Amino acid sequence: MEKQTKGQVQLSKLIFTNNWEDPLIDEKVLQIKEGQTLFAITSGCCNALGFLRFQPNIIYCVDINPAQNHLMELKQATFRRLDYQGMRAFFGLNPSTERLKVFEKLKNDLSEEAVQFWKTQKAILKKGLLMNGRYEKFVKLAGFMIRVVQGHSKAKRLFEMNTLKEQTEFYQNEWNNKRWQWIFKTMFNKKKASKKKA
Repeated sequence: MEKQTKGQVQLSKLIFTNNWEDPLIDEKVLQIKEGQTLFAITSGCCNALGFLRFQPNIIYCVDINPAQNHLMELKQATFRRLDYQGMRAFFGLNPSTERLKVFEKLKNDLSEEAVQFWKTQKAILKKGLLMNGRYEKFVKLAGFMIRVVQGHSKAKRLFEMNTLKEQTEFYQNEWNNKRWQWIFKTMFNKKKASKKKA
């Protein structure tokens, strides 16, 4: 059994299937040059794979959660073995009923640990990789709850505003009501995010 710090997210489940950070900031700060050696956190793999555009010599990817490293192996296999449309279908961007069959072809490129991990994740493979980690499921639920609590039209209005001033006034005068404060305290807290259930 894994050693786990109190309040820490369980580290055997897939947390992210894509990155949520802005890669442009990383790229600006790192100023990656051809032939360099890079070190990156695996996370959802997107940033590290995106660094390949700069043709580094090697990228070392690490993550405290082995599931994220298994995701990297699987994403690398898709890039090696599938064409663009095949990748889109396998990732879940296009409809497909063949994802488990495709995985059977890709698994020869994976370590034994990754193969064993993905054999226990058939539900994710069937749906497609993207937007099916714990974090993405939480984001989907949060989006649903925001629409329920605030209403679809109010949520849409917030994102149609062009300036920070407009958004701030809208948030303070219309959005930040007692229902919002309750749901924010209930859903968006460390205890909720660190629960062990997927």
